[in-house]
Amino acid sequence: MKRTHTDDIAILDLALRWAPYGGVPSSEIWVAFGVSPERFYSTLAHILGTLAARGLSPEQRQSLEHLVLRHFRSPAVGRRLAQRTMR
Repeated sequence: MKRTHTDDIAILDLALRWAPYGGVPSSEIWVAFGVSPERFYSTLAHILGTLAARGLSPEQRQSLEHLVLRHFRSPAVGRRLAQRTMR
């Protein structure tokens, strides 16, 4: 699926809405975008380096960066990634 600027803004909006609660629940990610949490947070990390994120305040950017880091430092995510690479 090719993302558009509108998609990027929607991803940022959803992540910002859920940031105070520790991140977007996987069920919300699936309903909104039809992707796994890993794909969502990977995409979010990419978006933070694009023009779509230029309107974020420094606090918002930092909050989203922490969400991405927290997600990929999760032991469960680490185990899933390790299992994929061992196949």
